Amino acid sequence: MPRRRDARVVHAGRVTDGVGRAGGPWSVVGWAVLFAALTSVGLVALAWLLVTMDVLVAIGVGLVGSLVPESEPGGVPILDGYSTALVRAIVANVVATIVVAPIAARTVARARPPWVTGLVSAGLALLIAGGVQLMALGISPLDVFTASL
Repeated sequence: MPRRRDARVVHAGRVTDGVGRAGGPWSVVGWAVLFAALTSVGLVALAWLLVTMDVLVAIGVGLVGSLVPESEPGGVPILDGYSTALVRAIVANVVATIVVAPIAARTVARARPPWVTGLVSAGLALLIAGGVQLMALGISPLDVFTASL
């Protein structure tokens, strides 16, 4: 009969995390948090690309505006909105990873190595966080997805 100690189960002298895998710092949640830190770097790159695109569009509109006297030149983008969107996306990334990883550890994915389940959890969290970042900037993630098809 297994004895319970905290959230871990001791069975036949082996400590597991309750779903049959050996526990420790590199369980599914540990791997997912590590991958979430890496995906946060991807969110920073997305924010940088969005700012760069907005600046290039503003420069293009400014050049075209200077050629056509009736139009108003484009303005420089306000960076406060981008930084707020980035912070929201990183928070959503971490929260979604922490929520999704334990759920994934109790599904059929428990038969896979913990790093694979953690990678899938972090990937799903990145998808959610990217959507949050785009929505915070007023861009519909569905429009972005359907435009790429």
